[in-house]
Amino acid sequence: MNIFQKVIINADDFGLSLGICKAIDELMKLGAISDTTVMMLTPDVAEGAKHYPYVFLNNKAGVHLQLPGKIALTQFEKKVSKHIINEENIKKEDVLKLDKQRVFDEWDSQIACFIRMFKQRPTHLDSHMGYHRTVEFREVYLALAQKYKIPVRGGEAPFPSIMRAYNVNGTTRFVRGWSGKELPYGTLKNKLLELKKSSDPLKDVIEITCHPGYVDDVLCARSHLTVGRKHDYNEVLDIYKTNWLKKNGFELVSFNNL
Repeated sequence: MNIFQKVIINADDFGLSLGICKAIDELMKLGAISDTTVMMLTPDVAEGAKHYPYVFLNNKAGVHLQLPGKIALTQFEKKVSKHIINEENIKKEDVLKLDKQRVFDEWDSQIACFIRMFKQRPTHLDSHMGYHRTVEFREVYLALAQKYKIPVRGGEAPFPSIMRAYNVNGTTRFVRGWSGKELPYGTLKNKLLELKKSSDPLKDVIEITCHPGYVDDVLCARSHLTVGRKHDYNEVLDIYKTNWLKKNGFELVSFNNL
């Protein structure tokens, strides 16, 4: 009996622009992606949810934790519709110097804001710019997952063993170096097949992180990742249209199945 390798396709950055929300909504309705994560520190998050509620109605949304490093969400919420904080313009080494308790409080407030705004618990956690993988903040991240009893986007060793110590579930293998790179079509498939060779279908859940979106002036003003988002959209869509995952021994699952 063949055992299919579980895979999650998560679209990051819901709320960064309405063009991103629209792209994620389209792919989610088709079944081309399994999950998304929401950026709570963006001015379009409420409007995006209003126009594209499918991900929330179907319990497919987690929190894309952000570290602006300048202003906590607890201070920020009152003017959330008028501000944008772009982490890409903040030096990572400065963010990594933040006090761990401040980071815990910041991320905790973003999760609490998600629950208040959408009247539901997030399905999972991950982070913008990959701060959850850093030595400085990974245990802060897992402590929050433990607090809310939700799974996470994991990381490479020793991350899985730390997850187990916190009794936190989540993805264990990752397709790296693909999303947003505008690499030749088929690159994602090849990377996924290669990763499958070293994965245990009984233990591992592979995660594909993608950044689909439509490019407009708003996006260009907020993110350095622009044209690559359309490339991500097209490649994920092709995998869906050709039923490629099932044909190659993969099963698309969601974080709410873990």
